[in-house]
Amino acid sequence: MDFGEIDPVRLRSIIPLRRPSRALKRAAQLSAEEITGLSPDTLKRRYRQYVRKLSIRREGMRLGDALAIADGK
Repeated sequence: MDFGEIDPVRLRSIIPLRRPSRALKRAAQLSAEEITGLSPDTLKRRYRQYVRKLSIRREGMRLGDALAIADGK
C-alpha cells in the first residue's frame, strides 16, 4: 500500500487491531489488521510491545507502528 506523505501527528494516532463488525458496512478508518495483512492474534503474539489496551475488549496500535510492520521494518 502506498500511503504517501502522512502527517507526523497522524502517525501517532491509535488505530484498532480489528475493525468492529458493525463498522464493516460503512467507510471507517483502516484497522491494523488491514494495513499489515496479519491477523490480530499474530500482531499480539509477534508485536506485543506495540499493542495498546484501549478498553477491556478493544486493543489497538499506533498507525506509524502498523505501517512500519507492513513495510517490514
